[in-house]
Amino acid sequence: MEKRDTYSVKQLATLSGVTVRTLHHYDAIRLLSPHRLLNGYRLYTYKDALRLQQILVNREMGMSLDAIKQRLDDPDFDYSKTLVKQRTILSEKIGSYTQMITSIDAALSQLDKQKGDTMSLYAGFNPEQYEAEVKEKWGEGEAYAQSQSRTKNYTNEDWQLIKQKEEAWLEQLKKCFLENELPQSLRACALAEEHRLHIDKWFYPCSGDMHQQLGDMYVSDDRFKEYYDKKAKGLAAFLQKAIYANSKKSM
Repeated sequence: MEKRDTYSVKQLATLSGVTVRTLHHYDAIRLLSPHRLLNGYRLYTYKDALRLQQILVNREMGMSLDAIKQRLDDPDFDYSKTLVKQRTILSEKIGSYTQMITSIDAALSQLDKQKGDTMSLYAGFNPEQYEAEVKEKWGEGEAYAQSQSRTKNYTNEDWQLIKQKEEAWLEQLKKCFLENELPQSLRACALAEEHRLHIDKWFYPCSGDMHQQLGDMYVSDDRFKEYYDKKAKGLAAFLQKAIYANSKKSM
């Protein structure tokens, strides 16, 4: 980024690659607030440009805007230490992604043979990160214990079956949404119930209340929201509403 004393909204947008609309949004939520001239024009300093760089880096690393604001507004926030830490994390990810590419290449080379070095298929994956994520969401409660107990003995065939069922269900959900079904329709509720039963069968007992909590997470957690909305924008919110409608019908 070119270093100068000040930047207009358009100049900062051009240099950073974000849109003017995004900068206006960051200003509205007080994540990145520029100085305002008497004529109302926004003017960003080089310090603001550095803050924007941190916003973009942290977004790429999966943080929500609220979490980023809290971090950057912390009086003890240290740019230098943070940059060093981020560089270390991203360097480790590069190594992991390189290994994953190797595992993908191994799978491609083995497709025709239907056999090969199975261990090479899983290079670069770290299952512990998913376990840590489950703990973060559910703690050490009954759901987590049940999930651990059930999944520890699953075979590769079991996981492939689970994935196939999830993908087939997700395609049906996407189709239902794109055909403008209401989330409280019989079709949408049936898909929500299918989702609940899938979790109940393969992972842990999933009551209506538990399912509603999951629905809330699908729209509040950026990772889950992005997963569903990549299939169709607004799909995460549609699923949440269908889950709530189905839970009410089951009462």
